[in-house]
Amino acid sequence: MVYSFKSSFNNLLLNLKIELLFTPWILEINFSKETISISQRKWYLIAKKINVISFRFIKEIKINEHIFGSDIHIRTMGTTLFAKYLNKNDVEKVKTLLIDYNNSKNNKSIVFS
Repeated sequence: MVYSFKSSFNNLLLNLKIELLFTPWILEINFSKETISISQRKWYLIAKKINVISFRFIKEIKINEHIFGSDIHIRTMGTTLFAKYLNKNDVEKVKTLLIDYNNSKNNKSIVFS
């Protein structure tokens, strides 16, 4: 099962991030492959930057809420990935999905607690 979340047009506009309107962040969670993918189109709109991590490398999930929207920071063994200006409900759903999945697997495939 794949879940996809995208930076909200309204959140970008209300946070005065007009330069990011054409380059929003897209967060995808794939439970069958046990991966998280965060992508963002480059500023020149031709290429994309995509980061894919496995669930087992996740160490910490941080949520930073703004007045309009929120950010999610996923700390892994080597780096920190982030998706900004998502809807607050979407970020809460991401957190709930990952924690519920972690609890159902008895910590066999996901490292974070």
